[in-house]
Amino acid sequence: MRRYEDKLRRYVRVLLGARLRERVESVDIVQDAFVDALPRLADFEYRQKGCILAYLKSVARSRVRNLARSPRLPRIDNDPTKDAFWLDQLPGNEGSVSMDLSRRELNAILDEAASRLPERQQEVFGLRYYFNAPWDQVVAEMKYPSRAAAEMAYDRAKKQWVAYANPRLKSWVGDGR
Repeated sequence: MRRYEDKLRRYVRVLLGARLRERVESVDIVQDAFVDALPRLADFEYRQKGCILAYLKSVARSRVRNLARSPRLPRIDNDPTKDAFWLDQLPGNEGSVSMDLSRRELNAILDEAASRLPERQQEVFGLRYYFNAPWDQVVAEMKYPSRAAAEMAYDRAKKQWVAYANPRLKSWVGDGR
């Protein structure tokens, strides 16, 4: 769980998008995904690198889709200082607190940009960027005809992601003065 929790949480934040994140904590979805997946791991067949993460991702994606259909969800406090995404401790205590917060803020900007991608682009982008999936896994899971097709789809998604993130990144970095 520790190995996959951060990657899965960032992926869930992207799937939730801004609208659902106002009503649901991404960490809750991740915990529910682990609770759903753990009893089934005894029967899980390891086939290739990344297949456990792909399984967890599919469980989390199902939870998010079910939530998106739910007409009544409570609204959560949008104060980022109370969000578990910002508060949880990183293993190893690497870097200063301000560097850690800056990294988390940057990740939030990048994740928000990824959440604006169309669903198919989110999938290919998530597989490569968040999960570091090998190209053969991307081709198989996304049903691309070739590695070249998968790489082109990823490049298009990445360009769109950068375009979405750029305005927020410019304001985050400031004008350099």
